[in-house]
Amino acid sequence: MTRPLTAWPVPLATFVSTLVTTAAVFIGYGFLSGTSMVKAAQGILSADASYFAPALTAFDTWGFLHLMLLVYAVWQLTPAARRSSVQEEIRPRAITAFALHAVWVWAFQLEALWVSLFSSVATLLTLLSIMRIVRTESRAWHTLLSCHCTFGAYLGWTLVEVPITLFQLWSYQSLALAHSEWCAAAAITLLTATSMGLSYLNRGRLVPAIFTAWPVGAIAAARLTGTHESLGLVALASMATLAILASPVVIRLAHLTLPPAR
Repeated sequence: MTRPLTAWPVPLATFVSTLVTTAAVFIGYGFLSGTSMVKAAQGILSADASYFAPALTAFDTWGFLHLMLLVYAVWQLTPAARRSSVQEEIRPRAITAFALHAVWVWAFQLEALWVSLFSSVATLLTLLSIMRIVRTESRAWHTLLSCHCTFGAYLGWTLVEVPITLFQLWSYQSLALAHSEWCAAAAITLLTATSMGLSYLNRGRLVPAIFTAWPVGAIAAARLTGTHESLGLVALASMATLAILASPVVIRLAHLTLPPAR
């Protein structure tokens, strides 16, 4: 029996919220006008603000990420997505995640760094709940592209966004933790372990790992020069990048080669 279509209000709300969030993020980041997010809040998002601060190339994925969010926003309006009970669960969470991301950007502009940190953590928790639900969704190519990949990429970036925000908050408050190599090394190690654990839980999906590895690699690039130059952190972040990218590949190969459980 074919499942009835979900009524229009929530799918339309998801579509509109994606458009509004994308516009808010691009304005808040300073792509269109005003103060660049990197220069806001006394420049605490600059590549030299702390030992954990990434090079600005870490933010190069934002345009692609928001393009993927727009693809999802359009796809979830299709009849197939409106018949999906999984999408019915995801839509309210997606609206929440999109709104929280806009809050994260604008909190930096307004120098409300604690708000930015809390919104970042809340976004991560929301995306984890979405990915738990997504595991039960159809694996048709259009679903993989518009849903699995979109939220996987969003989760991968947000996983790094949380410690970046924490370190930049410490830097803004002139705390010594922001300028501790050991603290940055511990954060990179914990982040790597968390990413590898997520790769195991999501059955070796590559997209989240790519979007986590990119900013971690940017941390390595940022430590080559500047006030927080550290060859030790360059080596650690580079190895972390490789480990994050390799983990889903290894997990997939293990699933292919291991005999089925009896």
